[in-house]
Amino acid sequence: MSYSIGRIRKSFNACADEMPVTFRYILRPISVYVTFIVLKAKITNPNIATGTHLALGLASLALLISPEKTFFVSGAFLYILAYIFDFVDGNIARVTDSASYYGKFLDGTVDALLGALFPIVIGVHMYFTNNNWLFLLMGACVGFIVLFACYLLTRASFCNYWLKADMYEKKTQAPSSKPDRTNPLKTNKFPIKKIGNISNDMKIAGLLVAAVTGVTTILFMLILASLALWAILLIIAVMLEAPEQLNVHRISKFDSRLRQNIG
Repeated sequence: MSYSIGRIRKSFNACADEMPVTFRYILRPISVYVTFIVLKAKITNPNIATGTHLALGLASLALLISPEKTFFVSGAFLYILAYIFDFVDGNIARVTDSASYYGKFLDGTVDALLGALFPIVIGVHMYFTNNNWLFLLMGACVGFIVLFACYLLTRASFCNYWLKADMYEKKTQAPSSKPDRTNPLKTNKFPIKKIGNISNDMKIAGLLVAAVTGVTTILFMLILASLALWAILLIIAVMLEAPEQLNVHRISKFDSRLRQNIG
């Protein structure tokens, strides 16, 4: 089957317009042409593109650690390329009609891993450049916060699925009032989506500036602050939404109501 650039471009979801500015106007348009080349090479499995995203991301992080400017610039280029392949896998999945939940799982896992490692790597780079362990500590703390936010989101999603499964098997009662939202990323309590977009824009822009000027202390702090703010708000949102979603009585296996339901 022939896959044209126009067809790849039209495959984008409408919600893609809510992406960060750098994604919407730079990385996503470039990904159309990269996807076209990949499909021309007869690579139609989106998971291969996800694996490429992971490989490029890890290689870029290894280079970004180095205090040598040549290695850092190469790492910044590879990191941007890895981001492009984060779009390529989705492009392939949509245009070939091969999207799967497993693919979404892999994509999200790679995003979480690289996202959590990035502030740690930049902290290590600053440590080697300035010989100050405080940079290393700050990078590690932000990396942990990002990883913990991803864990909480995953845990909340798992418990929501568990609740629905128990309701289906009549192991629990239906909640008295169904919450309007089950995705903390779409909560109305905080503009998490917008802050996440700003955070990604600052990370990409900061990385490009750092490739030219080097990672200054102010630039380092701005990047970490944007990542930490997004992760902290996500943690708060998950903890505030969880009682509304999950505070439902779970019937014990010794409860007579369960035996009645099974019978």
